[in-house]
Amino acid sequence: MTREHVGHRDILRFAEERVNLPQDKAREYRAQAKRLRDKLEAYVDEHPDFTLRKMMLSGSLAKGTALRSLNDIDVACYISGADAPHSVSALLTYLAERLRKAFPNFSPDQVQPQTYSVTVSFRGTGLDVDVVPILYDGDAQWYGNLVSQDCPPSAPMAQI
Repeated sequence: MTREHVGHRDILRFAEERVNLPQDKAREYRAQAKRLRDKLEAYVDEHPDFTLRKMMLSGSLAKGTALRSLNDIDVACYISGADAPHSVSALLTYLAERLRKAFPNFSPDQVQPQTYSVTVSFRGTGLDVDVVPILYDGDAQWYGNLVSQDCPPSAPMAQI
């Protein structure tokens, strides 16, 4: 009985064909997140007192570790202002309301609070963007308080 050796090329081909997100899809998804981020930046420029301050690509797509089975993009959204709620569930409702205001072209059903994020659904691509809130107090390094899945939705947020 002969045993066939599985080499590096075999593993690489398997990863490219079955595991890794193709580069063209990754570029397309990053571009979609960038368009969302650019729209928010334009809105903030026109409304400097708006409490959503910045969006940043995060998660596996940002790290370059996204799998072919990717079904959503993770984006962190920095929220400033003393009036922002500090419980997770109230903050997600607040974030959804602000996203609807900043992106009036989205219908209300396209911006929905979840347990730890707000999902923005794109009808054209069918891809969802999960927007995770970070409470931001003006730190120069953009440190803030992030929603944690270790934290019950009614609890206060954890500092990162």
